[in-house]
Amino acid sequence: MQNSKLKFYNGVGSHPIPARENPFATFRTDALAFRFPTGQWSENLKRLAALRYRAAIVGPQGTGKTTLLHELSLKLRDLGFKPVFARANVELVESLLSNIEPNQIILLDSAEQLPRPLWWKLVWRTRGRCGLVVTVHCRCVLPTWVRCTASLELARDLLSELGFSAPDAATLVADFNHHGNIRTLFRSLYDDFASGKLTKPCWRPHRACLVGRKD
Repeated sequence: MQNSKLKFYNGVGSHPIPARENPFATFRTDALAFRFPTGQWSENLKRLAALRYRAAIVGPQGTGKTTLLHELSLKLRDLGFKPVFARANVELVESLLSNIEPNQIILLDSAEQLPRPLWWKLVWRTRGRCGLVVTVHCRCVLPTWVRCTASLELARDLLSELGFSAPDAATLVADFNHHGNIRTLFRSLYDDFASGKLTKPCWRPHRACLVGRKD
């Protein structure tokens, strides 16, 4: 693409780069903030409060559901709640149900992976006792709080936040064929940079993407 400084090589390139210098290193992509489809944190937190902190984050894989759940945990803590982040693990969920505390909000990632009886047990046992926010791929018994989607525009915006120019970002997503999965796109681009198939010598990370880096 015109004005893009990216260089492409067939097969393995001559400029592979170390993992720490890869534009798509995990510590950089994990530092990207979730972007709501509509509104900002203040409006969306008000809506979650109106749902009594019992709701679902719905969307396909790689669209930011887990990122949003992690960020929500920090916001809830600032509001004085006791958020508990958990994966869909049978033993862990059973333990949480036996130790529900006042002001607690359970944040459950990949809720659809729970056995159905345990899922219903979780929903009913927590009703009236604590909050419950889950991530799922499809609508569930809990009301939808946020529906996560991915688009070319979102992918370009995230690449810009990672430090790529607009022409370079447009080049990287020109053949976007990952079915809306931003995570898969980032992993694919990581591999391209790691192997030297794709290089950009002048790339510099955005300051926000240096968070978590240890020199």
